[in-house]
Amino acid sequence: MWAASPSKKYLGATWLYPLVLVLVLSCSGAKVEYCGPDNPNSGLAWPPLLGVTVYIDATVSMKGFVAQDEFTNYALAVGDVETIAKSFSPDADIVYYRFGSTLEIIERDEFRKAQYPEFYTDGAISQETRIEVVIDSLSTSGLSIIVTDLFQNESDAGLLVEKLSEKVVSKGLSIALVGVKSEFKGGVFDIGQSSYSAYWDSGTKDSSRLRPFYFLVIGPDHYVSRFVHELEADDNSWNDRARFLQLSHAAESRIATFAHARIPDFDGLYVTSEIVVSETDLSWVKQFRSTTHSDKMHFSVVIQRSKKEFAPDYSLDNMRFEAAINRCDSYNSNATLSVDDILSFDSLFMDDSTIHCTIAISPSKIQRDAVYCIQTRFKPSQRSLILPDWIGVWSMSAEAVRDWQRSTPSEFDGTKTYNLSNLIHGLMNAYYQESGLTIAELCWILKT
Repeated sequence: MWAASPSKKYLGATWLYPLVLVLVLSCSGAKVEYCGPDNPNSGLAWPPLLGVTVYIDATVSMKGFVAQDEFTNYALAVGDVETIAKSFSPDADIVYYRFGSTLEIIERDEFRKAQYPEFYTDGAISQETRIEVVIDSLSTSGLSIIVTDLFQNESDAGLLVEKLSEKVVSKGLSIALVGVKSEFKGGVFDIGQSSYSAYWDSGTKDSSRLRPFYFLVIGPDHYVSRFVHELEADDNSWNDRARFLQLSHAAESRIATFAHARIPDFDGLYVTSEIVVSETDLSWVKQFRSTTHSDKMHFSVVIQRSKKEFAPDYSLDNMRFEAAINRCDSYNSNATLSVDDILSFDSLFMDDSTIHCTIAISPSKIQRDAVYCIQTRFKPSQRSLILPDWIGVWSMSAEAVRDWQRSTPSEFDGTKTYNLSNLIHGLMNAYYQESGLTIAELCWILKT
C-alpha cells in the first residue's frame, strides 16, 4: 500500500491533511491507499470570526497625514475602514487601540479623533513606533487592522518580519497590505540607518507627490480576502490611489488537480476508467493504461490556474517538482521507486489561465503487468516569486537614502516608504518556508 506524506495546509487556524481514500483495483482486488485533494477551499466551513480590532499609529510621523487644510485621503480611508469593519462584526463591538511607544485601548470617540492633528501629540506615546507590541497582542481568531506608515529601518523591518512569522505566518493566518497615497504636510522621521529627518509637503493638487500609508490586515485567509475585496470595491474618492497585496499559504485560490486539467496529447498509453472502480467521485485522479510493448510513454497536461487575486505572482523559472511512485498492487506493495529514474518533466510554460507540461515515463525502469500509484506536486521555487511592481516603485532603498544625503539633502522624496521591498520580501519568504506554496497536485494510476 502507498500513501503520500501529509503536508500542512491551513483553513483559519485549523490544519487540513490530505484525505485518504481506499480504492479497489478491479483487476486484482487489491486495496490501494491514495492521497486526495488537499485544498484550502475544500468545502469545510470557516470558523466564525471572533471580532475586529483596529490599531492606529498615533506617533508624530502620522500627523502630517491630517495637517492639510482639507480632509485628506488618510482621514477618509480610516473612516471607510471602520465602516467595513463594522459589517464584519455586526453583533460585537470593534475594539480600538492606539500605539506608538506603548499600546493603549481607546474608545471609538477617541479613535475618530485620528482624523485631526491633536491625536498625534501625546508625548507619552507619539515619539516611537513599536509595531512589534501590536503583533504580540494579535488574536488568531479575529480580524486585526493596523494603520501605519510602515517606515522601518533595517533592524525594525527585520524584527517585524520575525514577529509576523512567529505570530501570524506560523499560525496559518494571512496578511494583506493595502497601500494608499494621501496628502501630507509634516515631518518624516527615522530615515535610513542614521535616522535622518526631513519635511514633506505634498500639496493637494499634484497626485504624484502624495505620501503612502498602509493598512495591514491580518487574520484567517477567507476573512482577510473578503475585507480586501470589500475595501477595493468600496465607492470612495481615494480608491484609485490604493494598491493591494495579499500574502498567504496558498499561491493560488485552489490547488489544481486532474479535476481542473485536460490531457490533449499522449503516446504509449491511454486514459481509462477501468483500473479503479469506486462509487466515490474520482475526478481528481487520472488512470492510464500502457499500450502493448511501448518503448516510450508520455502525456501532456494543461492545468487550469485559479489565480489568487492580489497574491504575488511567480515565474516558472526553477519550478520544483515533487513526486512519489509506489507499486500499489498485491506484489511488493511497500516498495517505493526512484522518481528521477522513472519520471521527467518537459515543455513547461504558463499563461494567465493555464500551466502546460509534458510528463514522460521511462518504460524500461518499471515492470510489466504492474500497477503504480503516482503523486506529482508542482511548486514554484522561492526565487521565482515576483514582487508586485508597485512595491518596488513605492519603496526607498538604503542606497537611495545615501544618494539623497550626499547630493541634495534638501530634496527629500516623501512619496516612498523606506525598506518596503525588504519587508515584503521577508514576509513572502516566510510564507514560502512555512508552506512551500503548492500550485498543483496530480494523483494518477498507471497500469502497465
